[in-house]
Formats: sequence, C-alpha cells, structure tokens
Amino acid sequence: MEKMMGATVGEETFAALLGSIGFGIERREEGAFSISVPSFRLDVSEFMDIVEEVARLYGYERIPPKIPVGMLRVAPFDSSLKKRRRIKEFFVSAGFFEVMNFAFFSKRDLQNHSIKESDGRYLAVSILNPVSRELELMRTFLLPGLLKNVSYNLNRGVRNLRIFEIGKVFTRGTDGSPEERYHIAFLLTGKEREYFWREEIRDYDFFDLKGVAEAFSEKFLIDISFVRGREPFLLEGTTTDLFLGGQKIGSMGEVKGETLERYGIEQKVFACEMDLQRVLSEMAFYGTFQEIPRFPPVVRDFSFYVDEDVPVELVREKIRSISPLIKSVGIFDVYKKEKRSVSFRVVFQSLEGTLTEERISELQASIIQELVKIEGVNLRT
Repeated sequence: MEKMMGATVGEETFAALLGSIGFGIERREEGAFSISVPSFRLDVSEFMDIVEEVARLYGYERIPPKIPVGMLRVAPFDSSLKKRRRIKEFFVSAGFFEVMNFAFFSKRDLQNHSIKESDGRYLAVSILNPVSRELELMRTFLLPGLLKNVSYNLNRGVRNLRIFEIGKVFTRGTDGSPEERYHIAFLLTGKEREYFWREEIRDYDFFDLKGVAEAFSEKFLIDISFVRGREPFLLEGTTTDLFLGGQKIGSMGEVKGETLERYGIEQKVFACEMDLQRVLSEMAFYGTFQEIPRFPPVVRDFSFYVDEDVPVELVREKIRSISPLIKSVGIFDVYKKEKRSVSFRVVFQSLEGTLTEERISELQASIIQELVKIEGVNLRT
C-alpha cells in the first residue's frame, strides 16, 4: 500500500481511518488485515479503491510529491504523417469539411458504380465475420463513402457541400495478398455559397473541381497533368485522368446520374479521387523561395481551331514546353460554332533581362509552328 500511496501510514492509523467511515477491520497477522466494505459503498470493489480512501482521509497534502523517473525518447519523424496534415490544412482552408468513413463497403457499392470484374477495384478483400452485408468488404476506393455522406446530408436539408476524405483503401497485390494504400477523394455539389438577395448564386461545375485539383498541384509543387479519360461511374466528356510522372494516379469528373440515383441523390456531384501514396512520394515537404522578377512580363494571346477529339490540355502543355521563358499558359475563351475555337493567354518573362520585341516575335513564331504540327490544330486568322 505504501508503494501505491507514496506515503507511510502506521497500522493503527490505517485501521482508525477506515473504521471512521464504516469499514470493518480485523487484524489477521502482523501487517495483514481483513477488511469488510459497507454495503452502501458500491464504488469500492478492489484494493486500489481502499488505497484511495486511505489517501483521501490521511490528506493529499501530507503525501510528498515525487517526480517519476523514466527514459524519454523522441518519436521518429514521420514525414508522411506531416504531409497528410498539410494536405488536410489545404482543403480546410479551401472551404472543405473533412469526413471520416468506415473502411468497409458492400458488393452493392461496386454495382452502384458499375465496376466490372476485370477492374482491379472489384477484387476487394472479404471480411470473415462481417457485422452486416453492407460491411462485408474492405473498400477499394473512397467515393462510395462520400456519396453516402452526400445522401445523408441531402436528407437533412444540407444541399451545398464541399467534403474530402483521406483514408486507406485495400486492394489485392500481384500475389493475391492484401495491400493498403492511402487515397484522397473530394467532391463538390450544390451551389458555391448560400443564397444572397442581390445576386443569383451559381451551381458548382466541373471547372470548380478542376480548379481545386490545379490549386492542389501548385500548392505542393506536384506536376499533375490532366488527360481525357474514362470511368464507368463518371460522365463521358467530363472524365479526366490525372497523371504524375507518366503514371495514372486518379480520375475526376461529374458523377453519372444513374450512379447518383442509386444513392438517392438528385443533384449534380463533381468528384475526384487520387492515389495519395504516389502524391506523397513526389510532394515537397518545404517549398523553395523564388526570386521576385525584376523585369516586366509580356502577355500575348493566341487563338486556334482545335478539333473536339484533341484535348485542350495537350495543346496547353505543348505551349509550356516550348521555352523556359513561358511562365504561364491560360485559357480565356472557348467558342463553338462550326469548329471549336480556343484562345490561350501566354505570359513570357525572363529573370535576366527585359525581353525584346524581336525575342517575343521568335517565341510567337515557335508556338505557332509547333502547334500546327498537331493533327486537328490550326491557327485562327
């Protein structure tokens, strides 16, 4: 008892203190007592409770304080955890709410997303003793959980949502054994903000979603490229595959109406999911300082006819690759009539000096010369 309590209490004092609150004390031998607990003290069930009673009656102030002695070890630096925290901070600062779902789903979720047996996501890890049929498989992607979050909120009157989740997915490796990987998924639905009497608030669209993905890429210095793709649960024409270092890391687009109907959702949803493991390996933990340019930028606009089957992102990336003096390439107009016309705004800038008109003309000529080599791209005159 003295070791637990941290103070020495004599046997007589010990017996007197417990006897004063109705405990029965019977000495058995030297240093040993038989204690009977009053029937109304239901809170006393073990020896530690007796020690607590004695300490309380003896007086906590009479027990000398002692600092515990032990070895303190610094936890190893987990860069992956810190990077995930920074990503969460980015999404929260962008107006998103984080959700945390169970890592289980059902075969119905695979069917709801039209996942075929040939798809790697169909080969889910089964649970031997599932709580219910709805939780019989380990999830292979995060989107089903987020759509359930949307359905839950819509049923309670919350129609404007920006939510994200970072969590593990479970797939089968080449040898059939389960593998765990971190994914990130985020979605937009409803209107960009609450109603305001002075103006009509617009609905979210695909470009809001793509804007978040681009901001994510720029924030963490990750060179993500966007290429037209296909997903069984995303609307054709909006489906975009995300590539990093030549490897596909995810997809984004507008969720198909038939998929939304299966979750009881009656408004448009724009979603993106990425393999976070690949992103973390390329993500810089600390950014690098770039010198503020001392020389003015030069802006030039270009307009091209671009066939529908030619991805605009391909044209944009081609322009960026022509010269290191090209600092940014943006799209400021798309016009469709007989042909699709796309207008690009290109910013030229040098850190070493002011660009001359002659140098700008050479760069303009190079851009036009390289782009007309792409089949389906012609200069608009």
